[in-house]
Amino acid sequence: MDPLVRLLLEHAHRIQRPKRSEELLRDGLAIADVRDRADIADRLADLCEDQGRNEEAREFRKESKRAAARVQQTLDIHADGHVLGQKTC
Repeated sequence: MDPLVRLLLEHAHRIQRPKRSEELLRDGLAIADVRDRADIADRLADLCEDQGRNEEAREFRKESKRAAARVQQTLDIHADGHVLGQKTC
């Protein structure tokens, strides 16, 4: 699923079903090499803030910053200088 679509769905669930949203997001964060760790931690922080759980929200924001710092991007460049592909991991 496209990450943006997934985030929009999570946002809709967060408003209507905060408990279930939190469960899903925590499950995603529990995956060691999950691709969108920073985004998931941000969504968890938003959810905690919505519920007045500000200390937990701060911890998730810290996790998001740590995860974002670990994201790497690589480019495949042709000999003539054209970018052939871009990969985020």
